[in-house]
Amino acid sequence: YTLRTLFPYTTLFRSQMTLTAIAKRYYPTIPNKSFFWLGIFFSVGVGAMTPVFSSLLAKLMTNIGNPSGNPIVVRTALLILLIAFLDGMGTFLKFYLFERCAMEWACALRVRAFALVTKQDKAWLDAPENSTGKLANMLIKDTEDARTLVGSVAGYLVVVVSMMVIGLVWAFAVGWEDRKSVV
Repeated sequence: YTLRTLFPYTTLFRSQMTLTAIAKRYYPTIPNKSFFWLGIFFSVGVGAMTPVFSSLLAKLMTNIGNPSGNPIVVRTALLILLIAFLDGMGTFLKFYLFERCAMEWACALRVRAFALVTKQDKAWLDAPENSTGKLANMLIKDTEDARTLVGSVAGYLVVVVSMMVIGLVWAFAVGWEDRKSVV
Protein backbone atom coordinates (compact mmCIF):
# COMPACT_ATOMS: atom_id res chain seq x y z
CA TYR A 1 0.00 0.00 0.00
CA THR A 2 1.03 3.57 -0.62
CA LEU A 3 -0.35 6.74 0.94
CA ARG A 4 -2.25 7.38 -2.28
CA THR A 5 -4.13 4.07 -1.97
CA LEU A 6 -4.89 4.65 1.70
CA PHE A 7 -6.02 8.27 1.37
CA PRO A 8 -7.25 9.06 -2.16
CA TYR A 9 -9.45 12.00 -1.08
CA THR A 10 -6.84 14.14 0.62
CA THR A 11 -5.81 17.49 -0.79
CA LEU A 12 -2.69 15.77 -2.07
CA PHE A 13 -4.44 13.15 -4.19
CA ARG A 14 -7.66 14.45 -5.74
CA SER A 15 -9.73 11.99 -7.75
CA GLN A 16 -13.40 11.31 -8.46
CA MET A 17 -14.75 7.95 -7.34
CA THR A 18 -18.24 6.54 -7.16
CA LEU A 19 -19.65 5.04 -3.97
CA THR A 20 -19.33 1.56 -5.47
CA ALA A 21 -15.68 2.14 -6.34
CA ILE A 22 -15.00 3.35 -2.80
CA ALA A 23 -16.73 0.28 -1.36
CA LYS A 24 -14.74 -2.07 -3.62
CA ARG A 25 -11.49 -0.38 -2.69
CA TYR A 26 -11.95 -0.19 1.07
CA TYR A 27 -14.09 -3.21 1.96
CA PRO A 28 -11.07 -5.57 1.94
CA THR A 29 -9.30 -3.28 4.42
CA ILE A 30 -12.05 -3.48 7.07
CA PRO A 31 -10.54 -5.64 9.83
CA ASN A 32 -13.75 -6.94 11.45
CA LYS A 33 -16.23 -7.69 8.69
CA SER A 34 -18.54 -9.68 10.98
CA PHE A 35 -19.31 -6.53 13.01
CA PHE A 36 -19.95 -4.67 9.76
CA TRP A 37 -22.46 -7.26 8.50
CA LEU A 38 -24.14 -7.57 11.90
CA GLY A 39 -24.47 -3.77 11.89
CA ILE A 40 -26.16 -3.96 8.50
CA PHE A 41 -28.48 -6.69 9.79
CA PHE A 42 -29.53 -4.58 12.78
CA SER A 43 -29.87 -1.51 10.53
CA VAL A 44 -32.35 -3.38 8.35
CA GLY A 45 -34.19 -4.47 11.50
CA VAL A 46 -34.35 -0.89 12.78
CA GLY A 47 -35.59 0.26 9.39
CA ALA A 48 -38.33 -2.39 9.51
CA MET A 49 -39.50 -1.30 12.96
CA THR A 50 -40.88 2.08 11.84
CA PRO A 51 -43.48 0.75 9.37
CA VAL A 52 -44.47 -1.99 11.82
CA PHE A 53 -44.75 0.54 14.65
CA SER A 54 -46.86 2.93 12.57
CA SER A 55 -49.17 0.14 11.45
CA LEU A 56 -49.70 -1.05 15.01
CA LEU A 57 -50.24 2.50 16.23
CA ALA A 58 -52.89 3.05 13.55
CA LYS A 59 -54.58 -0.18 14.62
CA LEU A 60 -54.48 0.94 18.26
CA MET A 61 -55.95 4.35 17.47
CA THR A 62 -58.68 2.75 15.36
CA ASN A 63 -59.75 0.39 18.15
CA ILE A 64 -59.29 2.64 21.17
CA GLY A 65 -62.79 4.08 20.93
CA ASN A 66 -64.40 0.70 20.28
CA PRO A 67 -66.12 -0.50 23.50
CA SER A 68 -65.74 -4.18 22.54
CA GLY A 69 -62.13 -3.73 21.39
CA ASN A 70 -60.48 -3.85 24.82
CA PRO A 71 -58.59 -7.14 24.20
CA ILE A 72 -57.37 -5.82 20.83
CA VAL A 73 -56.29 -2.54 22.42
CA VAL A 74 -54.33 -4.28 25.18
CA ARG A 75 -52.66 -6.71 22.78
CA THR A 76 -51.81 -3.93 20.30
CA ALA A 77 -50.45 -1.68 23.06
CA LEU A 78 -48.22 -4.49 24.31
CA LEU A 79 -47.01 -5.15 20.77
CA ILE A 80 -46.21 -1.44 20.40
CA LEU A 81 -44.15 -1.57 23.60
CA LEU A 82 -42.35 -4.66 22.31
CA ILE A 83 -41.62 -2.99 18.97
CA ALA A 84 -40.33 0.14 20.77
CA PHE A 85 -38.05 -2.02 22.94
CA LEU A 86 -36.77 -3.97 19.93
CA ASP A 87 -36.22 -0.73 18.02
CA GLY A 88 -34.20 0.70 20.89
CA MET A 89 -32.08 -2.43 21.27
CA GLY A 90 -31.55 -2.66 17.52
CA THR A 91 -30.51 0.99 17.36
CA PHE A 92 -28.03 0.49 20.19
CA LEU A 93 -26.56 -2.66 18.62
CA LYS A 94 -26.39 -1.02 15.19
CA PHE A 95 -24.57 1.98 16.61
CA TYR A 96 -22.20 -0.12 18.74
CA LEU A 97 -21.29 -2.57 15.97
CA PHE A 98 -20.72 0.08 13.31
CA GLU A 99 -18.73 2.33 15.64
CA ARG A 100 -16.55 -0.52 16.86
CA CYS A 101 -15.92 -1.70 13.31
CA ALA A 102 -15.16 1.87 12.22
CA MET A 103 -12.75 2.51 15.09
CA GLU A 104 -10.84 -0.71 14.42
CA TRP A 105 -10.69 0.22 10.74
CA ALA A 106 -9.43 3.75 11.45
CA CYS A 107 -6.75 2.42 13.80
CA ALA A 108 -5.62 -0.13 11.21
CA LEU A 109 -5.46 2.58 8.53
CA ARG A 110 -3.40 4.82 10.80
CA VAL A 111 -0.96 2.04 11.66
CA ARG A 112 -0.45 1.12 8.00
CA ALA A 113 -0.13 4.74 6.92
CA PHE A 114 2.34 5.54 9.69
CA ALA A 115 4.40 2.48 8.74
CA LEU A 116 4.50 3.71 5.14
CA VAL A 117 5.57 7.20 6.22
CA THR A 118 8.37 5.88 8.40
CA LYS A 119 9.72 3.79 5.50
CA GLN A 120 10.22 6.86 3.29
CA ASP A 121 13.64 8.39 2.82
CA LYS A 122 14.53 11.88 3.99
CA ALA A 123 14.21 13.41 0.53
CA TRP A 124 10.55 12.35 0.39
CA LEU A 125 9.88 13.93 3.77
CA ASP A 126 11.56 17.19 2.68
CA ALA A 127 9.12 17.68 -0.20
CA PRO A 128 6.56 20.46 0.49
CA GLU A 129 3.60 18.19 -0.27
CA ASN A 130 4.82 15.81 2.44
CA SER A 131 5.10 18.38 5.19
CA THR A 132 4.44 17.41 8.79
CA GLY A 133 1.13 19.24 8.84
CA LYS A 134 -0.18 17.56 5.71
CA LEU A 135 0.93 14.12 6.89
CA ALA A 136 -0.63 14.65 10.30
CA ASN A 137 -3.84 15.80 8.57
CA MET A 138 -3.88 12.61 6.52
CA LEU A 139 -3.19 10.39 9.52
CA ILE A 140 -5.74 12.03 11.81
CA LYS A 141 -8.46 13.88 9.92
CA ASP A 142 -8.78 11.63 6.88
CA THR A 143 -8.95 8.44 8.92
CA GLU A 144 -11.53 10.14 11.15
CA ASP A 145 -13.57 10.94 8.03
CA ALA A 146 -13.32 7.28 6.98
CA ARG A 147 -14.41 6.23 10.48
CA THR A 148 -17.42 8.52 10.22
CA LEU A 149 -18.31 7.03 6.84
CA VAL A 150 -18.50 3.50 8.27
CA GLY A 151 -19.60 4.40 11.80
CA SER A 152 -22.48 6.73 11.01
CA VAL A 153 -23.29 7.17 7.35
CA ALA A 154 -23.42 3.49 6.40
CA GLY A 155 -25.81 2.62 9.23
CA TYR A 156 -28.18 5.50 8.56
CA LEU A 157 -28.12 4.84 4.83
CA VAL A 158 -29.13 1.19 5.35
CA VAL A 159 -31.84 2.22 7.85
CA VAL A 160 -33.35 4.76 5.44
CA VAL A 161 -33.27 2.43 2.43
CA SER A 162 -34.76 -0.50 4.36
CA MET A 163 -37.40 1.75 5.93
CA MET A 164 -38.44 3.06 2.52
CA VAL A 165 -38.48 -0.35 0.84
CA ILE A 166 -40.32 -2.13 3.64
CA GLY A 167 -42.74 0.80 4.07
CA LEU A 168 -43.55 0.91 0.36
CA VAL A 169 -43.98 -2.86 0.10
CA TRP A 170 -46.17 -2.79 3.21
CA ALA A 171 -48.25 0.10 1.84
CA PHE A 172 -48.73 -1.64 -1.50
CA ALA A 173 -49.70 -4.90 0.22
CA VAL A 174 -52.20 -3.21 2.54
CA GLY A 175 -53.49 -0.93 -0.19
CA TRP A 176 -53.88 -3.87 -2.55
CA GLU A 177 -55.94 -5.76 0.07
CA ASP A 178 -58.14 -2.72 0.70
CA ARG A 179 -58.60 -2.18 -3.03
CA LYS A 180 -59.63 -5.82 -3.58
CA SER A 181 -62.29 -5.58 -0.87
CA VAL A 182 -63.80 -2.44 -2.45
CA VAL A 183 -64.12 -4.01 -5.91
